[in-house]
Amino acid sequence: MEHKGALSVRELEALRRAFAALRGLATRGEDGRVRQEFRARAQSLLPVRDGGIGLSDREVDVLAYAATGLRNAEIANALALSPETVKSYLSSARFKLGAINRHEAVAMARRAGVLP
Repeated sequence: MEHKGALSVRELEALRRAFAALRGLATRGEDGRVRQEFRARAQSLLPVRDGGIGLSDREVDVLAYAATGLRNAEIANALALSPETVKSYLSSARFKLGAINRHEAVAMARRAGVLP
């Protein structure tokens, strides 16, 4: 049941894809100001909360794409990383969150306000 003003499932998935895309664009630019602007735009899509869970920017980048259902190889392609590096970031994020798998890590990051 949705309450007034809540996003539909389709809108929420679009928001999550946009968040991941902005995070991904922030990793590719050479201009630091442009990277910061992309990250700020991505952050503006989040609820106003401080997760305080200590995830690195790269861990959030990888979790953002994992939240859209992409596999490690697809995340690696989107972020110009190797699949093994993606696996390492996911493992580190899971450890920091105390999650047993990537799905639980995504859910915990969402509850903390780190992901939409």
